Amino acid sequence: MPRFNVEGADLQTGQERVIQVDAPDAATAEQVARDRGMLVASVFESTARPQLGELDALAEAARGSRGAAAASPSPALAYAAPVQLPALPDYFGLRVGRTVLMIFAGVYYAVGMLVLGLAIFNSGYLASQRTRTALDTAALLLMLLYSFASISVGGLFHALSAACHALRDIARNSWRT
Repeated sequence: MPRFNVEGADLQTGQERVIQVDAPDAATAEQVARDRGMLVASVFESTARPQLGELDALAEAARGSRGAAAASPSPALAYAAPVQLPALPDYFGLRVGRTVLMIFAGVYYAVGMLVLGLAIFNSGYLASQRTRTALDTAALLLMLLYSFASISVGGLFHALSAACHALRDIARNSWRT
């Protein structure tokens, strides 16, 4: 049976393809290529002479004939045994430290926001009063200073909590190779 080269493009990807088809004539080779999902550009008889080699013997074995390739299956691959990784330490102290520091950060954030709210309310109240003393202004400034300091300390505790979390992750990842 003659062998034909079919040139064209893949219908799905558009990539150029060249395949060889064994067919009785060019029209049948073109139909086989279309059935394989090709947009056919040209069909011509192959100039390469088929040689009965190792690939042809494998093709014969795949078609169901009993050849040398079908009698001897390829050997199984030897895979390495799975490696058991050591158990990762938990670093319980860093987990507890992270949680406690985050609780302290939340408390300081809440107190700072509460005092800031009271300072804003107090400034509105003092603005509505006709008389204001220097002591009222000093108390308002102290409330604002305390609220900003409390929020800043909350931020410090928050950063320390994040540092505990990062240190635990670094320590646990150092066990992996």
